[in-house]
Amino acid sequence: MQFEYCVALLSKDLKLALKELRILFDKTSEYDHFFKHYAKLLLMSDNKKESIKAYEFYLSKYPADVEAWESVAKLYTTPSKIKKVSATIKRLGGKI
Repeated sequence: MQFEYCVALLSKDLKLALKELRILFDKTSEYDHFFKHYAKLLLMSDNKKESIKAYEFYLSKYPADVEAWESVAKLYTTPSKIKKVSATIKRLGGKI
């Protein structure tokens, strides 16, 4: 029920919805599959750093999701993030 509340809240108050989703995610792993969408929502709210963390968490659970890899790669395209890309890929079991 709390998840459905958060989804309904997205169209009214993104900031509050993100806060409520974070609380829910901290309580259970039942919604780990939603982290890719959570990352997109964080990016929509101009929270790039937290979006990257959400993608990293999601990819640690679902490493075969090419779309998620492409999305996080785009977030890492700034020069200061290039080293972070390599480290994250290696940490998550990928090869460069």
